[in-house]
Amino acid sequence: MSDQKKERKYPRVEKLCFTAVKAYGKNGELEKGYTATTLNVSEGGMLVEAENPLPHVAEFDLTLALDDELIKLKGEVAHLKKREDGLVEMGFRFIDIGDEELKILQNALKAEKSS
Repeated sequence: MSDQKKERKYPRVEKLCFTAVKAYGKNGELEKGYTATTLNVSEGGMLVEAENPLPHVAEFDLTLALDDELIKLKGEVAHLKKREDGLVEMGFRFIDIGDEELKILQNALKAEKSS
């Protein structure tokens, strides 16, 4: 087995920001709403830290606060890890993001990289 890390399609930027996560049941009813802290973000996804793991549903509505902009998108959990301090890290892969939201995200990432 190789020790090489899998190359990422999009580079991650360390960015602490507020994220709201909503999980819906099979019939479309809101099952659970969470707030989390984003640890890093890229054009393809983000890593968030939360107190509890999310329910097992296919996709989530996400609201990401980037500076003074809020962007709404859909994501799915790509990986989940419970930490020793009791918090949970969840990696989300973005599965639906609008053109305007993508532009806001790209601009925020560019600004963060250049600072």
